[in-house]
Amino acid sequence: ISTGTTTIGLNNADNAFRSQSLGPFTNPSPGTNPFNQIVLRPTATAGDGNDPDLHLVRFRKQTDIGGIYLHPFGVGGYTVQSFMTNHGSSGPMAQAFPQPNAIILGYATNDLYGSGRTAATVASDYATLIAALRGASFFNNANLLVIIKIDPPRTWAGDPSYITQHNLLNSALTDLTLTDANLIILNSKAVVERYGWQDNNATAFLADGVHYNGTGASLLAQVEVRQFSLMAGRL
Repeated sequence: ISTGTTTIGLNNADNAFRSQSLGPFTNPSPGTNPFNQIVLRPTATAGDGNDPDLHLVRFRKQTDIGGIYLHPFGVGGYTVQSFMTNHGSSGPMAQAFPQPNAIILGYATNDLYGSGRTAATVASDYATLIAALRGASFFNNANLLVIIKIDPPRTWAGDPSYITQHNLLNSALTDLTLTDANLIILNSKAVVERYGWQDNNATAFLADGVHYNGTGASLLAQVEVRQFSLMAGRL
């Protein structure tokens, strides 16, 4: 529809965070193209040691600006330990955003499959990560609400050790809630099983035994929206 250039000062030696509001933008044909898309690219000089990283874009209505805003941060293949290992010093980035009402965490499939790790070990890793995120180096909020998502079943070539530990994960994570009133476990695995998405019977919902196909993605989105609606009072 259009292009433009804005000056925000991304190329800065102090590694400071920059944010800017753009718009409002008007969709000229919402009937035929109902989904809005914005593509941003930094134009600062590359290779000079001050190269910018673009973190996220957030859509916001000009009027009626209430509702829920999600800031996604993720890397394919990460485990619970990956965040602190690779981003343990990223507290200033977290603090550059408004204080969140809740943080949603979900790594379990990568943690368990082929790693030899147990559900109890993964739960311990989550407790360590949650303590760090609530600490002074990140959000500095001991009561920050945390929601852990348990993934739906995968096939994983029928790996029985993975299936066993996946089935134990809800119990291991629920044990953490006994001493943490601000921790919620969202067991998507249990919810989708009632629709036939079960261990050793997941191919109808997966594209390759691992990633969701259209049917799986749609079902998971619907059941999780319902679960989040039930906990809306906490959010």
